[in-house]
Amino acid sequence: MDLQGSSVKNLVTKVKQDLLASSQVDVYGLVTPSPYDTAWLSMVSNPQHSDQPLFQGCLDWVLQHQNRGGFWGENIGHPTIECLTSTLACIVALTTWNVGHDAIQKGLAFIHGNTERLLEEQNGSFPEWFAIVFPAMIELAENKGLHVYFCNELVEQVFLKRQEILQTCRLVSGSGEQQHYPALMLKYLEDGLIQSPSAIAYAFMKTGNKEFLVKLNSIVQTCGYGVPAVYPLDEDLVKILLINQIETLGLAEHFTEEITSLLGQVYRSYISCEEPMSMAKHALPLQLYKHSLAFRLLRLHGYRVSPRKFCRFLEDEDIVTYIEEHHELFLSAMYNVYRATDVTFTRENQLEDARAFSRRILEKETKKDCTNLVRPISMTNLQGQIKHELSIPWLARLDHLEHRRCIERKETLSPWTGNSLSYRLSSCESNAMLVQLAIENYTLRQSIFRNELKELERWSKEMGLADMGFARQKTTYCHFAVASTASNSSLSDVRLAVVKSAILVTVTDDFFDTEGSMDELEALANAVNRNSLMLLTRLLNEIRSYQKEQEEGKPNLVLLYMKENPNLGVEESIAIIQKTLDEKKTEFLELALSSNEMPEACKQLHLQCLKAFQMFFNSTNAFDSPTELLADINKAIFDPLRVEDVQGTFMPLNSLQNTLGLKKDKSLASHGKSHYSSFKPCNGFFKSTCAIKVQGNSRKHLVTKPYSRILSLEMRNPTIYKTFSKPKAYIY
Repeated sequence: MDLQGSSVKNLVTKVKQDLLASSQVDVYGLVTPSPYDTAWLSMVSNPQHSDQPLFQGCLDWVLQHQNRGGFWGENIGHPTIECLTSTLACIVALTTWNVGHDAIQKGLAFIHGNTERLLEEQNGSFPEWFAIVFPAMIELAENKGLHVYFCNELVEQVFLKRQEILQTCRLVSGSGEQQHYPALMLKYLEDGLIQSPSAIAYAFMKTGNKEFLVKLNSIVQTCGYGVPAVYPLDEDLVKILLINQIETLGLAEHFTEEITSLLGQVYRSYISCEEPMSMAKHALPLQLYKHSLAFRLLRLHGYRVSPRKFCRFLEDEDIVTYIEEHHELFLSAMYNVYRATDVTFTRENQLEDARAFSRRILEKETKKDCTNLVRPISMTNLQGQIKHELSIPWLARLDHLEHRRCIERKETLSPWTGNSLSYRLSSCESNAMLVQLAIENYTLRQSIFRNELKELERWSKEMGLADMGFARQKTTYCHFAVASTASNSSLSDVRLAVVKSAILVTVTDDFFDTEGSMDELEALANAVNRNSLMLLTRLLNEIRSYQKEQEEGKPNLVLLYMKENPNLGVEESIAIIQKTLDEKKTEFLELALSSNEMPEACKQLHLQCLKAFQMFFNSTNAFDSPTELLADINKAIFDPLRVEDVQGTFMPLNSLQNTLGLKKDKSLASHGKSHYSSFKPCNGFFKSTCAIKVQGNSRKHLVTKPYSRILSLEMRNPTIYKTFSKPKAYIY
């Protein structure tokens, strides 16, 4: 095994040992600690020794986790308004026990040097939790003798917004005394803050109630001294987030057993009870987020699940109205509801309605200027992901390039529900391990793909395919399509076999355009049974190729439909064909994602084949374009990853490039805009295997060898082919 492959294997072993060693994952070890809540626990004094902290370990955690910039919070390159409240809480905690004087001064310097800029980024749109917490923490800091002064109208705006909230919620006492967070938040978020460690800590300090003390001890015993923002955690949600993160980073092939085990637990919980739709409005976004993401993951893995669990909100007019009026609080939830509808089956009207509603909510956000988005840490990349999701259909996105996008932009989202309570798997040690594994795994795949491409180019030259004259040279295009959809490192033999078939079909297609007789064409059509195998891909081709085929005088379904219906124009004819195509896609998805007699590997090959065609034909006929796919081909096979560092700049992985001796194919120099919004093989991609014998300058002779309908969805009994006999390859 080469150096890179060995490194990936070692990291996989470490992740399994540290994160997934037992059937019951340590969910508290996966969630990022909250500096804000940890600081509040560190302020609690020991009932027996009031001059000492009750949780010395929490105070030590605060001392040890200040960032180089002087703030506390996730160091993702650009501090957010969450860092302001966390930093204030931490310096108050240190001041309470008269420790960490240098850290306090650095924290104050950060507050005074960055508050104005961070508030300006909100453009006057401060989230309600911040409008309550930030002024309260400033007042608490001043009460501790810290000099926190601002000569800025923006800070005054935050205080004024707090006053409006207090008056609206009647949370100002008769004497005018204002309650500060988290006592205020106990009322403001009703029963929700019973899950807030900071609120429990404050409640204990104010009341001395032993029930609160029991809860605090339970939090520390369960979570350690770096406590999360929510306790107790929703363990199913954390498992769902972990599965989603593993798959989003392109690591699913290494953790098949672990994902299967976790999904089994999620499935049992999903179907165990009919959980009522939460009437507590602060809980609704998280509930929708959880159930929609669980549904999508379960359905993609072949589980039979109903969408009703998260679609029921459409039946309640009050909830629908509330979401529309407070759509910014539901962006994470609606993003996942929309993604869940990607796997709609036939006659699932609930999902169709949910897709239309969620898209409408998300489109409101895309019309905003980026600077208008209120962006806590977990929302940093959401607007970009929403635009990506709405602009490129799921079926037109190649998995390999999606993995790259998420690795480079760190786009593994956690839910955010409009307040400071969130679940994040973002900067803890476990996530760093997963990201490092994802980087090395992607780089290893690229190395394998380059070797495969060299082998295919050698084979094409040896077979004489590159010298035929009449045929399109699409070796790289075909390999890019297959490698980016079936990208698991272990599937090299499958990729080579499928790409060779695709190349031969391309040559065959071009041969009959210029050289073949009608008798030969009819014989080929009968051999591969084209019509029963090619409906979806045929319709995709027809829609995007009608102009070219009209110029060449060839028949096309769009043109034929217009001929039969002279009252219809081009757009109307395409719309009718598109409707049929969409209906057939849902039927196909139901076959590919439902449990039946066909082997799982074969169903996945069908699905990836459709994604390849959809990508080629999504907006244009990209397969025939000499330049449209070159940038994406380079990203998939040649270009090293560019991973964002903590300062927010992109760093090419030059060290890995030098170690592995990576060289970009000069024939594929970066060209054009990378969008991977089109994906097209030729008219008969994946239809059959054939061999073309070339003898000198004699006429080409074509011999077809069908794959016995291996790619037909009508196949029910598995067939074993010697071509795929290696243990690492799928067996059909």
